[in-house]
Amino acid sequence: LEAIRLLVQTARARTSAMETCFNALNNVLQKLPCPPMEEAVVVTETCRAVHEISEVAVEQPEAVQDPVVIKALYSLWTRGLALGGGQAFTGSLRKGLLSNLGLLERLLAVLCVTLPVFGSDVLLRWLTLLLPKAGTVGATPELN
Repeated sequence: LEAIRLLVQTARARTSAMETCFNALNNVLQKLPCPPMEEAVVVTETCRAVHEISEVAVEQPEAVQDPVVIKALYSLWTRGLALGGGQAFTGSLRKGLLSNLGLLERLLAVLCVTLPVFGSDVLLRWLTLLLPKAGTVGATPELN
């Protein structure tokens, strides 16, 4: 957990290191879950870190104009959403990541601006992972 906190602090202090911080946090996500820590603690701290580091990025105009940073940002979210819906976390990581609606709104806004310019498949993958899988509760909205 201390390593995750250090990555977020580094991103806040040095926006020039943001891509490295995103990639490092992405590597941490690949190693989850990490026993003997409780799943709830891992999910809470991981979601907090992804939210905080993402907030730092979307608040920095130079970060959202850098294709390398954008790719690293959305790669991190893609990894988290892909892992979060799996058996390892019983969907709690996904729910935690998607709980910050204001941040999701800003990420969608950044996507709308950057997709035509950067055209990365990572952006499209992230967008498809936002949608619930068919057959899951809430997958299809009720039409009244």
